[in-house]
Amino acid sequence: MPFNSLEITPNGTCLVCCKIARPIQRPDGKAYNLLENSIDEVWNSEDLRHLRQRFLSGERPEECQLCWTEEDAGTYSLRQQSNALLKDRRDSPTVEYLVLKLSNLCNLKCRICNSEWSTSWAAEDSQFQTVSPDVTLDLRARSAPKLREENLAAIRAWMPSLRRVLIYGGEPFLNKEAFSLLKELIDHNHAQHVSITLNSNGSVFDPKWIEVLRKFERVDLFLSIDDVGPRFEYQRKGAKWNVAASNFEKFNQVSQDNSNFKVGVFASISLFNVLTIRDLLDWTLGFPHARVELYNLIHQPREFSIRNLPPDIKSMAMEYLRSIDLNRYNVGFADSQNAIAGFIKLPADSGFQDANNAMERIVRKLDEIDQRRGESFCQIFPEMFAALVKAGAYPGFQASQNT
Repeated sequence: MPFNSLEITPNGTCLVCCKIARPIQRPDGKAYNLLENSIDEVWNSEDLRHLRQRFLSGERPEECQLCWTEEDAGTYSLRQQSNALLKDRRDSPTVEYLVLKLSNLCNLKCRICNSEWSTSWAAEDSQFQTVSPDVTLDLRARSAPKLREENLAAIRAWMPSLRRVLIYGGEPFLNKEAFSLLKELIDHNHAQHVSITLNSNGSVFDPKWIEVLRKFERVDLFLSIDDVGPRFEYQRKGAKWNVAASNFEKFNQVSQDNSNFKVGVFASISLFNVLTIRDLLDWTLGFPHARVELYNLIHQPREFSIRNLPPDIKSMAMEYLRSIDLNRYNVGFADSQNAIAGFIKLPADSGFQDANNAMERIVRKLDEIDQRRGESFCQIFPEMFAALVKAGAYPGFQASQNT
């Protein structure tokens, strides 16, 4: 990816990929930012050239530790996925893989998200706590346009080599800059060799986006659906299960009518669904052509990461996962069970290695958001609540106690 990929983030910084530990930096150690630097400066920077050289030398750069950790656990890392998709550009770095996260504009406030990636989360944080001036400035940057003319010119120069554009959010179907760039690709006759990947929260079905997407070589649309019914609505606050399920049906119909259009489910595995994922898989049986991806293992918030669960609950989750016959489902990564199990077996993150301390942090995080939103984890997730109580969580829960 350092040789043919660039990611633009909502606050204007640029990354090699979403898993790397830091943005691409200027010589003074500060991050490049497209609100003031050009995209050409970033791509030709000393920092990025140095990262490429370390890979050429066979090093494992420390900022890439997340992928090495996942691979050591048997998970299909982003590095491995990208190596399978992208050409070897070590001799001639060229942008083929452009990841657009141009804004944090989002109509949901998912439990596994935060203000950085959702304007709805930012509004809630502003309501319940004092936001520092630094955070306020960052949130303003996240809503500012990134593709000013200088940067658009650079992307136009890359268009002949582009093979894949990935659009994330916030919610991508609400992003006008991303929509305009797709139209530019069409207007400059490059849509026929560019594949588009979108991750949507499933709340939006916009026919004008469908008409534009039809013109590209391939479209992979994944809906971020981690669960079904009330559990889905709790995890993806602001979403309605009947709307997401209905939109998924509509997108599947588009897929049946257009051979270049593929639709799937991208489930993020966390504390919330690791004991109930079979329900989601059973729901997907109604869409036999829709691929289900289960390899997105939540690292943040750390309180919701399955690697930080108490040991007894980890054992329970492992047993539950082994009871699922994935051959019944259209799962994209065949070794998903072992990948999830490997991640569960990883040592807990710093601050979670002591079981009692970990439990306190998990309960506090769950309870804080429950009280903000007037919700009840114990009612929506009785299986995981019972497991946490058995592990010693009760009477830590306050909001759950009061329901």
